[in-house]
Amino acid sequence: MANPVLAPNPERVYWDSSTYIDYLTGEHELHEIMEMVIEDWRAGLVTMVTSALTIAEVFFVRVNGRVIRERDADIEALLNPPAGARLIVVEMNRVTAYRARDLARKAISPPDAIHVASALEGRCPRMHTNEHALWDKSEEVGGNPVLIIEPPRWQRQLRAFAGVPNELQQPSEQSPDDVPE
Repeated sequence: MANPVLAPNPERVYWDSSTYIDYLTGEHELHEIMEMVIEDWRAGLVTMVTSALTIAEVFFVRVNGRVIRERDADIEALLNPPAGARLIVVEMNRVTAYRARDLARKAISPPDAIHVASALEGRCPRMHTNEHALWDKSEEVGGNPVLIIEPPRWQRQLRAFAGVPNELQQPSEQSPDDVPE
């Protein structure tokens, strides 16, 4: 896959079930990019948004045709995050259901339509999915701005003060005249 010029990372990004599953298996060609998204999410640099449908669809990890029950804790860690990691789970309600139905009428499968509707309800500018059929719907749905539906893309976040002691990170509240000699 070509490496396109990347726009800045959004403040929130939607992941559908396929993206979570592909991340958890570790076998997808974009795993390193998905790992960057998760690292930035755990660091509090991005808010992840998903549908409640994801909780139902991501119920095990299968690698080489074998279900790996030992990975259940990894699923829970993603869907019940620790403090600092922001996750918005869009509940299925009547508004989301009607929006999903309208999307399904535009040749999007009902489960994918629920994910797209949830991304719109969650006010996400970008939806990451590994469902190729959804990429064709990018910039065709949503309001202003429209929803960009794409494979996972991410830029490494720079942390200007990583590893620097806190006292060196904050500017002094003293004026230069108040600094003792």
